[in-house]
Amino acid sequence: MPNGTVRAGDYIPLWIADMDLPVAEPVLEALKNRLEHPFLGYTFPGESVYQAVISYYEERQRVILHHSASKTYNIPGLPLAFAVIPNEELRHKYEEVAATMHAPFDTLSFIAFEAAFTKGEEWRQELLKYLRENKKWLDERISRIPGLSICHSEGTYLGWIDARETGVSDPAGFFMKEAGVKFNDGDSFSAPGFVRVNFACPRSYLEEAFDRVEKALQSKTSKKLQEKRMRYIRRILAKKTCFAPSLFVRSAIQTHMLRMFRQCITDLTLYSQNQVFFLKWMLLMYLILFSASTSFRK
Repeated sequence: MPNGTVRAGDYIPLWIADMDLPVAEPVLEALKNRLEHPFLGYTFPGESVYQAVISYYEERQRVILHHSASKTYNIPGLPLAFAVIPNEELRHKYEEVAATMHAPFDTLSFIAFEAAFTKGEEWRQELLKYLRENKKWLDERISRIPGLSICHSEGTYLGWIDARETGVSDPAGFFMKEAGVKFNDGDSFSAPGFVRVNFACPRSYLEEAFDRVEKALQSKTSKKLQEKRMRYIRRILAKKTCFAPSLFVRSAIQTHMLRMFRQCITDLTLYSQNQVFFLKWMLLMYLILFSASTSFRK
């Protein structure tokens, strides 16, 4: 499938309920041909519109079906729905009720509708293949991000991601702020801790979006680890500063050591385990220093 629409700023929109993919070429061609006509007045469905629906559902008997081409053929801006009622008696009752309602008719909606159902099947099959590939890629990608999992779905191009294991209370807000990726908040669907993702978009959008998501979660984990280590170091410093010879020296040494520990911890989160040994060595030297100052004071 070709690339999608233009993104808004630096945010990746994965929350919209319609597809971020081009419309079927037969639909676009039919609309272009109709727009060459100089008049866009009131329109009523012609026989060709009815035949498009009848042909599509000719094998689906004994059903009452309400349907639209909007989602499948990516034309939600051209709304038009219909009912398929093979049972004649029930259909007449339905028509009596429908006759009391007023629904506006849209010229371009009829044109797009007819083109979609008569000439859009090849495009639809290509779309389904592309969406299946996107879904497979998404399942595999999310499985490699600690704290995230995706729910199994049997249809639609919308997926549900379980982010409860990340410890983030508002995952939709977190990913929007820290990663620049917009998801639907599961809380709006009585599913707190979840986000809804639309994968009916170019693969490049998904790749960049979940690279950002993974980095945001890694950064959160690193920050929590760094804060935990700094709290531990402060507790040690608070216990040992009582041995310092003076308040001025104690404050100066503590400030200097905290700066060195902070730099060391930052390096630990970015590089190898060698800094683990270095941190322990620095801590040991700090304890020896205060032991020496205590002996000197005595």
